[in-house]
Amino acid sequence: ANDHWTTFDESGGFEKGEFMPALFVDRLGRKWFGSWGFGVGVLDDGGTLTKEDDIWLHLDEENSGLKGIIQDPQFVVIPAITQDQHGNYWFLDYLTAESGLVVCDSTLSNWTAYSVRDGLVFTEVQSLAIDGQGIKWVGARQEGMSRFDDAGTPFDKLDDDPFSAWLTYSESEPYPHTIVFLAMMHNNIF
Repeated sequence: ANDHWTTFDESGGFEKGEFMPALFVDRLGRKWFGSWGFGVGVLDDGGTLTKEDDIWLHLDEENSGLKGIIQDPQFVVIPAITQDQHGNYWFLDYLTAESGLVVCDSTLSNWTAYSVRDGLVFTEVQSLAIDGQGIKWVGARQEGMSRFDDAGTPFDKLDDDPFSAWLTYSESEPYPHTIVFLAMMHNNIF
């Protein structure tokens, strides 16, 4: 085997001391890093291990639909990132008043945020999975889990049925109270 380690740190695209709770590799091979306070770092390494051709993009409250925590709007915490079957990117935006579940298109130009006002029951979002039907599953630190069906139109909130778009499973349901990690396998949620 051709074992080789490459280290990415502040000499690359990261802030010094940055904690990365989320890592996702998209269909184009770009690496997405959700951070604890610095938003999202996106690395396009050109498919090589050399850093000379690396292109970094930083997404935060100033250049995206992501928001900072209630106490500090510039402190953007992203614990989970994934991509749906249409190429849209989905982010969990932790402890914000205006969002919680955020989607953007593949060009990063169209952003929509879903919050407690839309039906998400909690702000301490922690884990995210999308099933084969495009249903978004959001796990929370202490409140349980939400299921969101955007009816295939994630950028249009007006067509979301207020009675069925969002379903919440809490401690009274047969699910754990704290959801640390969600995963899909054979269209089942774990």
